[in-house]
Amino acid sequence: MNTMSSPAAPLEGAEPLPAASTDLNVFLAYENLAAALRASDVLAVLTRKELDGLAVKLSPWSFATLAEPQWRAQAAPYVERAHLLVIAACSPAPTLSVTIEAWLRLCLAQPREECLAVAALFHHSGGPDDASSPRVRSVQRIAQEAGCAFFAPGVRDDLASLV
Repeated sequence: MNTMSSPAAPLEGAEPLPAASTDLNVFLAYENLAAALRASDVLAVLTRKELDGLAVKLSPWSFATLAEPQWRAQAAPYVERAHLLVIAACSPAPTLSVTIEAWLRLCLAQPREECLAVAALFHHSGGPDDASSPRVRSVQRIAQEAGCAFFAPGVRDDLASLV
């Protein structure tokens, strides 16, 4: 958690503080290309409607890549910099793989200076998963146990209009 206090007067000769970042770092873990494209579209709409002035820096990683230990290690710095972690899937599978759930738990257990929000964008042939979906409930539980904000269509009505 970031615990910044009001800064004292700058020291003589000190460099000025950089301006606050206008970037939203998003780590996207996706099941397949369809899920990645859909999540990217939702993020674009969200940025236009709600986050005017923020530049989204998207870091997309497939579930298959994150299942490999050497690639998980390569992804870790991107997760550490993320403000938003999006989990996206488009298959009819009722749950996420044990590997992806374990990866998510590990990511959220890492100490962070800034709050991380988690969004679940799950879709199947009948439309978006609702709040009773086992995979939505699983990601929500993992996020809440880690003290993170959680968003998903059907769980938060404000997201439902974006999907």
